[in-house]
Amino acid sequence: MVVDDIPENLQVLGNILNKEGYNTSFAQDGITALEIINETKPDLVLLDISMPDIDGFEVCSRLKEKEKTRDIPIIFLSARTQLDDVIQGFSIGAADYITKPFNPKELLARVQTHLQLKQKTDEIIELNSILKQNNQNITDSIIYAKRIQSAMLPPIKILSKKIPDYFIMYKPKDIVSGDFFWFEEINDFLYIVSADCTGHGVPGAFMSILSMSLLYQIVEEAKITNHILPPNEILNKLRVRIINTLNKDNETPEIADGLDISLVLIDLKNKKLQFSGANQSLLIASNDNSNDYSDKIINSEEKAPYLKIIPANRMPIGIHSSETVDFSNYEVNLQNDDKIYLWSDGYLSQFGGDNNRKFGTKQLRELILQINNEPMPIQKQILEKRLFEWKKDESQTDDILVIGLKMVY
Repeated sequence: MVVDDIPENLQVLGNILNKEGYNTSFAQDGITALEIINETKPDLVLLDISMPDIDGFEVCSRLKEKEKTRDIPIIFLSARTQLDDVIQGFSIGAADYITKPFNPKELLARVQTHLQLKQKTDEIIELNSILKQNNQNITDSIIYAKRIQSAMLPPIKILSKKIPDYFIMYKPKDIVSGDFFWFEEINDFLYIVSADCTGHGVPGAFMSILSMSLLYQIVEEAKITNHILPPNEILNKLRVRIINTLNKDNETPEIADGLDISLVLIDLKNKKLQFSGANQSLLIASNDNSNDYSDKIINSEEKAPYLKIIPANRMPIGIHSSETVDFSNYEVNLQNDDKIYLWSDGYLSQFGGDNNRKFGTKQLRELILQINNEPMPIQKQILEKRLFEWKKDESQTDDILVIGLKMVY
């Protein structure tokens, strides 16, 4: 598009551009130029400044105000050589400024350069639009996957009607999570699971859905015969089914994913607890300092409450875990007011603090020692506040899951 109020100038410019194969249109005033540009949206505008109705500066400003035309490159072609005019032209959005009389070769070189830049810009804009749409489609799919994953999580009422004083701190790193919690009740028995699948995001979510589905299968099969499986038997069966599912051809596995898990079975009637874990130990805060089942008792002041650690087996559930070693099973006599804690490694792995290091197991145990006499919902608030203060401006490192239960008889 060439805009100039002198017909001779339009003829000269038209001859130069048409000879090089450019399709050109013309206008002799700013109003007509705006109408044609809005209708045809040319790839480039050669624009004079001094015109009778509205000048070139005004035409440029109006084009840059509209989303439809703001990306069209504008080259001012003017006899006005004052520096202030050049500066004003660039300040309102011009791509270039050429003074008259002009050199035809220079003019063509600049036109070609700006048309090539416009082409590349249009390609980038189109690619960004495609990427934006693809990203939106992927995000929509992941959000829908979150609904599926949330639907797989057990109703909280299964836990709350059996153990009213509890908390679940569940913070996925991404839209979907590799961590999950799981409950199942059979008469006066209650299964409680805290699990951390390999990775986070979509891969972890797939593993969590698979693992929850297999847990349901294992326990439901036992319920048919009214059999209460001890936690280690469930983990043994879960390991076999995950391996068989991920490696159906019994060849070298391409999928080496698995999970770390704490599985608790509480006999509410007889005040007993059974535990088995894969890389996730169990913690009990108790006024009883007996050490008949835990590998250690932690309390620096040697007074109640005591933190008792029930150890997990140091192997995950997955392709590379030992298929011949059974998971251990521990049985614990519970006391009134005992507090039970299960967690994934997300809280422990969070980077932060003054030295940007991991929060760590020791700090979490010390924090639980300080707060375990508070009601469980208050404990959750304290844990969340401490995590927020610790990570400061750091992003969340991993999925986070912490479960707290208070036994009241």
